[in-house]
Amino acid sequence: MADYIVISDWANHRIKKHLALDLSYVSKIGGTSSGSGIDEFSYPENVTNDGTNLYITDGGNARIVKRLASDLSYVSQIGSSGAGDDQFISPCGITLVVSSIPPDPPSIVSVVAGIRKNTISWSL
Repeated sequence: MADYIVISDWANHRIKKHLALDLSYVSKIGGTSSGSGIDEFSYPENVTNDGTNLYITDGGNARIVKRLASDLSYVSQIGSSGAGDDQFISPCGITLVVSSIPPDPPSIVSVVAGIRKNTISWSL
């Protein structure tokens, strides 16, 4: 299975997916101008993931968009402009809060030019 990086290209109003190994282009959603459709963004800021889905802050559209990480297809969204419970004004930061500890200890791997440099593991 390939590892990917997902890039928020803020000024081009798009999200791009590249292979982590050689940074080659795989796919994108959005374009060079802003929009509010399900495949459009207006200044997307940050991306996080849960291994299956991507969660993207779409600042100009005051929403969080959920997409499948595998093919970038649309899943759902939340938000509109305002201060209500399901509203935002230019959301930019996002993080995933894990509520359970995985059965195997997690690892952090540093890769430089395709060569494994060091691995840090821990257990709780």
